[in-house]
Amino acid sequence: MMPVGQVPLQRIATAWRRSGRLARLGPLQRGQDLNSAARKAVAARFASSKSGAERNNSSLASREHAQSSGDSFAENARRMQHAPGAGAAEGLEKVAAATPAKTGATRSNYEEWMVNLRGEDEWLASPRKADWFTGKAPVPGVCPGVSAVDGSIKPLPMPHLHKVTRKETQDYFDNSWTIVETLFAGFASEEAFYRPPVHGLRHPQIFYYGHTPCLYVNKLIVAGILKEPVDAYLESIFEVGVDEMLWDDMHKNDMVWPTVAEVREYRRKVYKVVSEVIANHPGLDDKGGESPVSVGWDHPMWALFMGFEHEAIHLETSSVLFRETPVHLMQVPQAWPKLHPTSERPKGNSHPQEVEDFPMNEMLPVAGCAVELGKPRDYPSYGWDNEYGHRKVQVPDFSASKYMITNGEFWHFISAGGYRTEKYWAEDGWAWRKYRNMKWPFFWEP
Repeated sequence: MMPVGQVPLQRIATAWRRSGRLARLGPLQRGQDLNSAARKAVAARFASSKSGAERNNSSLASREHAQSSGDSFAENARRMQHAPGAGAAEGLEKVAAATPAKTGATRSNYEEWMVNLRGEDEWLASPRKADWFTGKAPVPGVCPGVSAVDGSIKPLPMPHLHKVTRKETQDYFDNSWTIVETLFAGFASEEAFYRPPVHGLRHPQIFYYGHTPCLYVNKLIVAGILKEPVDAYLESIFEVGVDEMLWDDMHKNDMVWPTVAEVREYRRKVYKVVSEVIANHPGLDDKGGESPVSVGWDHPMWALFMGFEHEAIHLETSSVLFRETPVHLMQVPQAWPKLHPTSERPKGNSHPQEVEDFPMNEMLPVAGCAVELGKPRDYPSYGWDNEYGHRKVQVPDFSASKYMITNGEFWHFISAGGYRTEKYWAEDGWAWRKYRNMKWPFFWEP
């Protein structure tokens, strides 16, 4: 339970946002700085608030002071939570002044999330150096799954949990961990980490950068493998993501987040902790690789493999959010898998033609049959709860396309107005399309 007087940072941002006192600034030209006068206006607006929440939370000055002295974000947060309420104007002005000088995009307003932009762009705006990677760098012979031919990294097959060794477990962890960090090397600016998705349905990417290591720690504690947090504060703000539940806290999108460097350091600590568990826990005692162990539902190491597959889920979902990020904030990670060779073909007709530019996609008949669904409990891989159980379904005859829908087919669908045709949408989807006035997929650049 949180001691009386402790107020986490997300409540500060939420209180400011709900108070309606957040300063709105005039239009900014591309690349223009938020000038000192504007910053002072933000600080003065914050400081003038008389709400109890803002008076109690006015100790942000201590966070700024602690940051300037090199303390960690979590230490700053705890210090801030116990600090006296004096110095509101000074502290809030410092927070406003932390808004970065470089934005890289046209802004008509100062938005709450921009308080997280601290000018860390320089080290993020170029290809990542080896110290970006908190586990093993994506180098052939160093990190499992990195090609000696082209240097790209690809995922390893899932471990066979009826006969798994420490080395297989560590290799799988190293590969998964490094793939995620390779993905995040695709951000070429600080802004990309903190800008909330424009649809507002997910947290900013700084959350997901810290969320996957957080789950390792929290689940290993629940399993009794770890006895204490790595960083209790960070593990509280990175714990819960987003789903359809009503209690999801989307106010996190406006909170004061730790810096990218601070989350990277947290990841470094968690990598070390998890690697020590793999190397030393008796549940993975394979007698030097001679006697592989079996890991099932009731095995304490099940929590570890949950962390691996949870990380794989977020690799996929974060990749979708990356596609929705403005292109000018992105770069291609050096170890990312190369594009398909067809991407190098000369660009032809802007109106793709069937057969010439994409294959004819015929429908093939499939005979009806009985289909059994569900994963046996003793299946030798990690599984989520919805994968288990058993159900038998009789499927009638049907037809399926020979190929997955091609880009050319989808281009013709969009061009013919299919995206704006109600009969192709579910009721909720159509309501969303009308509300957003979407004419093509969200991440397309017209």
